[in-house]
Amino acid sequence: TDKNYATGIHLAGSIDGCMELATPGTHYVVQPHIANPLLYYKDGTVPYKFNMRIYVAAISPRHDPTVHWYIFKGGYVGTAPRPWCPISIEKEVQISRDRAAPFIEWEGFEKGWPIMYDTVKAMLECCHSKFTPPVAKAAFELYGTDIMLDDDWMPFLLEVNRSPRVLDMDRPMLRALMAHVIPDNAPEEDDLFRRWTEIKLDLPDNPPTETVFPSSEAVG
Repeated sequence: TDKNYATGIHLAGSIDGCMELATPGTHYVVQPHIANPLLYYKDGTVPYKFNMRIYVAAISPRHDPTVHWYIFKGGYVGTAPRPWCPISIEKEVQISRDRAAPFIEWEGFEKGWPIMYDTVKAMLECCHSKFTPPVAKAAFELYGTDIMLDDDWMPFLLEVNRSPRVLDMDRPMLRALMAHVIPDNAPEEDDLFRRWTEIKLDLPDNPPTETVFPSSEAVG
């Protein structure tokens, strides 16, 4: 669509400002500003607002009646193009959209990864019952989740993108994912393959029955 790469996001300093930006008869999602974000320091000195892009996949192997959720222990740190200013309402300051570094190389990775995992797990436990796989064939769906931390390391799930934008550098990660979708001769010793780990959900005994599986990339 024409709303990718933050082009559909607008910033306002107040509720009245939101109303001035709104078009009558149009629906919007309004999110409060995180006043105290954890900041990413480029070159160790200049602070930028940032979030983590974490990849999640719904996988249904052939003839398997369940959806299996996998999370990639990686992703990347996305920063705003310009340095942080707490009173600015400019997109270049407030919208984290540029790849800055692999998440696994960020100095806060060891502390941040369990928070990312638990945030994604809690989200999936809320929505898992809405998905059901096409049993006759293997299928998968890739999602990009954007999570921000405040300076107390409290996570905020900003959004989940279906069919997220990937680059050539992501191809090895995607090939490793496909080895889980079609596990014949899976390279179990491959580091990227192991970094796709299945999330064990804590689900109720009698989940809701309404299910819908998105039109997935189907194989096999």
